[in-house]
Amino acid sequence: KIPAGEVELKEKSGTAWSHSFLNQKPWHPLSYPNQRRKWIAEQIHTNRARRDEEVQREFAQEQEFFRQTALFSKKDKEK
Repeated sequence: KIPAGEVELKEKSGTAWSHSFLNQKPWHPLSYPNQRRKWIAEQIHTNRARRDEEVQREFAQEQEFFRQTALFSKKDKEK
């Protein structure tokens, strides 16, 4: 007999514990909505990085153009 307040230890407990229900949790990284949100965030980050790189390149080209035009004398500018 089992003393009061103690739980009986079973030799064989039921079926194996499944983790499939975790995929349905809103915080689980493998759930479809979370994978979709992650993909969208990665795409936004990639697009922003590409756009920032393009803006920096255009700015550098403009600065180089202004540097080149500043080297001309006034007579060359008038021509």
